Amino acid sequence: MSIFAKCVRPGEQIQHYDYSFLLLGGTGVGKSTFINTLLNIVLESNIISLKIAAKSKVYPNISPEFNDGLIENANESSMDSQTAHSHFYLVCGKVTNFKTVLIIDTPGLSATGGISDDDKNTNEIMVAALRVDKISAILFLEKFSENRATPQFIYNVYRISNVIPQVFENSVFMILTFDCDGEKDIQASAYPFNIQEAFLINNSAFRCDARLAENDKKKKLEKSLMKSRIKIQKIFETIFKRDSQNTIQYNEMFIHYNNIMKSIANYMNHLNNFEMIKSNINNPNMQFVTKRWEEVKYHSTMCVRHEKICHQDCALNFTNCAGSNYFENCACMNVEKICCKCGCTSAYHYHDFKILVEEKTELKKILSEYLLDELSAKNYDILIRKINEKESEIIKDLIHSECQIHRINPRYHLSKYFSIAENYISNGIYASKGKKIKEELEADINLYKKIQASLRNS
Repeated sequence: MSIFAKCVRPGEQIQHYDYSFLLLGGTGVGKSTFINTLLNIVLESNIISLKIAAKSKVYPNISPEFNDGLIENANESSMDSQTAHSHFYLVCGKVTNFKTVLIIDTPGLSATGGISDDDKNTNEIMVAALRVDKISAILFLEKFSENRATPQFIYNVYRISNVIPQVFENSVFMILTFDCDGEKDIQASAYPFNIQEAFLINNSAFRCDARLAENDKKKKLEKSLMKSRIKIQKIFETIFKRDSQNTIQYNEMFIHYNNIMKSIANYMNHLNNFEMIKSNINNPNMQFVTKRWEEVKYHSTMCVRHEKICHQDCALNFTNCAGSNYFENCACMNVEKICCKCGCTSAYHYHDFKILVEEKTELKKILSEYLLDELSAKNYDILIRKINEKESEIIKDLIHSECQIHRINPRYHLSKYFSIAENYISNGIYASKGKKIKEELEADINLYKKIQASLRNS
């Protein structure tokens, strides 16, 4: 029976595994040191010959077997997440009862890098989940010393709840990191998802270099690592008794989430147009540089995250949806299977029959999109009504996508656009399609309220 721990590099096929763990947590909760602790316990490493999978200020060099070529931030003093990519590790050893376990390390969610960064990391987590067929458990990591009353903690938990589909609601286990033989009461009400069991672990052996430590310090670190071994083995034993869940809901979440991002981008473009109209209504012949998608007879490789063309007129004979490793063969991918145009992995790409065209557009052409002429646009009441009608169509698409993702994950926090949609209904503002738009908005809002009511009663 073999003992091993190794990374899965981008583009590599993930080999057979018996169980898989998805790691989630905020920035700085200790996911990287937990990974290092777990891998070294599987490998039965000595404290002075530790293997490093996630680098830090103390251990800046990754061991060759764990170097997947994805570059991370090694500045521990930074408030930004050190992990910007997902990493996959296959492990097998005595502590796993010689079962092969896939560990999926994901970027931390926290607003320190901005909400747009968290949107990107949310996508990264869903794409990581899509690389595997099944997940045995979600390990939610939190610092032992975490203050659950802070706005930062509340935000982190909210963002994490967005990437836990309903099918995994009974598969979440908590790992309390940097515990120094203490006890902590887990308040279930602080979390919008169920926690099956909590494990306290001291993974601080990687916060100082044992090779440079005095003998007494070495002994303490060795003792700490041995205690962690007992906890890690307990985690494996507990999760091995549970059934794995298929990741199909992550695929559905990925599709709906990207539709939401596109609808928001469409909404922001609409607001820009609105400002443009208001600022230049007396200069209808003024020209602006705008971008639009134009249909063509050939397909190009597109990035779903950046909504841009990475390889125009792509020769790959493939028209499936995003999330496929097929695009690793596209000309836009470098040797590390990372797109040289957008920096994303293959899973973020898809084919579409369109190109992005920049053109100079007069204000009156923008007005025509809102079914306005120059004269009516100068009438403030007509202008506002047309703007609201256009907005209601965009909001309807956004609300529909959010409701679809809400079916998959009832904890998904729907956006502020719901209140805008309700305002349209209460004030009788909807597009020229009128009744149909109103009915669809009402149906989605009622669905949202029904799901929320069922959650409160459960």
